Amino acid sequence: GVDRQERLCRELADRHGFEVTHVLVDNDVSAYKRKPRPAFESLVEMLKAGDVSTVYVYHVDRLYRRMGDIERLVEIVEATGAEIHTVAAGDIDLATASGRMVARMLGAAAQHESERTGERSRMKHDELAARGRAPGGRAPYGYRWQSSIAPGGAVERTYAPNDPEADVVRTIARRVLEGASVLSISRELDAAGSVTREGRPWHHSTVRAAVINPAVTALRVHRRQIAGPGTWEPILDRGTWEQVR
Repeated sequence: GVDRQERLCRELADRHGFEVTHVLVDNDVSAYKRKPRPAFESLVEMLKAGDVSTVYVYHVDRLYRRMGDIERLVEIVEATGAEIHTVAAGDIDLATASGRMVARMLGAAAQHESERTGERSRMKHDELAARGRAPGGRAPYGYRWQSSIAPGGAVERTYAPNDPEADVVRTIARRVLEGASVLSISRELDAAGSVTREGRPWHHSTVRAAVINPAVTALRVHRRQIAGPGTWEPILDRGTWEQVR
């Protein structure tokens, strides 16, 4: 969507007779979450310095989704007279009381939608954890992702043992129970030519992490707590895992 939004912003700037001098993109960076938005901060500095006179965005929620950002922009516009135009929501006149009211209303609506999206996402993950489904993201060491067709035709993904890695997990567990230290185990793995998933030599911390992860005994972790049994095949039985820990 970013390429399309940039094209539409350029077309609007052309119709207004402006030359585009900078294109600032915070792609895949939420305007609502408290994560750094480098391009937005660059825009703020450009406006303060008077490097740009006009800002074009696709929609206000591409520019801000937190009320604090609106107030920062209001101060800058009052000091510099900069203008803000959007493709989908018209002009944002932060220089007038009515314009600021509209901007704040749009910002409140965008923040509300972000909060509702967050609530829905949390509910979804709570439900998946309660059902023992594997969490998204990278599969833990010892596993790979495997897809299957569920009744009704839906595609479901879960963990399946990655045999070479699963064998390493079992070896680590056996050596721990034999009394070996994680440091000595890391040296044994290195001597045997084994490497981590990233292709690096083993370290006592990576040895420990590979074997104490609750996923290796098919336990589902949610919000940093064990939520219950998972639906995938365990690499270690629960008793062995508890002894290793």
